[in-house]
Amino acid sequence: MQNPQKVLVVLLLDHHATCFVRDDQPSWGHAHLHGEAWYPMRAEADLASVLRELNARMHYSDDLAKFTLHLIYDQAALPWLAHVAAALADVQCQHWQVLQWESLRDRAAALNGCAPSAPLPSVEWLQQGLLPALEAAFSRQSDIVAAEQSHADAVTRLSADRMRLEAEIALQREQLSALQRPALDDVLTYLPALYRNVFSSIAPHDLALLAGSLQVPQIPSPWPEPAPDTVQALQTRLRKLPTQRAEQLRAFCQSLPHKLERRPEMRGWLEQE
Repeated sequence: MQNPQKVLVVLLLDHHATCFVRDDQPSWGHAHLHGEAWYPMRAEADLASVLRELNARMHYSDDLAKFTLHLIYDQAALPWLAHVAAALADVQCQHWQVLQWESLRDRAAALNGCAPSAPLPSVEWLQQGLLPALEAAFSRQSDIVAAEQSHADAVTRLSADRMRLEAEIALQREQLSALQRPALDDVLTYLPALYRNVFSSIAPHDLALLAGSLQVPQIPSPWPEPAPDTVQALQTRLRKLPTQRAEQLRAFCQSLPHKLERRPEMRGWLEQE
C-alpha cells in the first residue's frame, strides 16, 4: 500500500463484516457498518448493502473510485463473492482485490506473536496486528520498474483468485443440485406406489431428464399396472425410507409438471412439507 492513499479494508468473517478506512491519514479508522462493530451478514445481497453504506459514508462525488479496497474473506464468505465485481462496479471501485483470511491471520500472528482467540477478532488486534501485516505484505518499492512488476503480479493473482472462486462456487452449486435430486432407481421403484399408470404419462427419456440422469430407463410400453399387494408393499417400503431420500423423492414429485393421478392413500405423504 502506498502512503498517503485512500484505502478500505473489508473483512468478511464468520458471517459478519467490519471495515477499516485510511483516508489520506497515517492511522486506520474503524468504520461501524449500519451502527454495528461487526455487522451480521445473512445473505449474498448484504455485501452490496455494506458497500453502499461505505460509499454513503465517504461522501465523494465519484463514489469509491479514489479508494483501493482489500476484501478479506474466510471460507464461510466464499458464496458471497460470486457477484463482488458487479457490486464494486456499482460504487465505481476499480482498484480492489480479494485476500484469504487464514493466511493473513497467520502472518500477522507470526509478526506480533499473538493470534486472535475468537472467530471475530478484537478491533485492537486487527489494528495492531492484521493491518500492519497487510501493509507489510503489500508494500512496494519506489522505483517504477518494481512497481509495474508488482502491479502485474497482483493482477495475475487476482485473475487466478477469481477463476478459482468461480470454479469453486460452480462446483458447490453443481454438488448441491445433485444432492437434492433423488436417485433414478428410487424414482423408478416408488413412482408406481404414488401414482396410477405413471409410466403411461411420462416417457422414459423425459423421466431421465427430470431425474438428472444420462441413463434412459428401459420401460416397456404399455406398462402394466402393478398388483394391489405389490403397490401396498412398495408404499410400506416408501414410508420407511431414510429422511433424506424421502425428502428428495417428495420434492421431485412435487416438481413434476405432468397431470398424474395420485393414489389417495399417498396424498398425505406427497403433501408433507
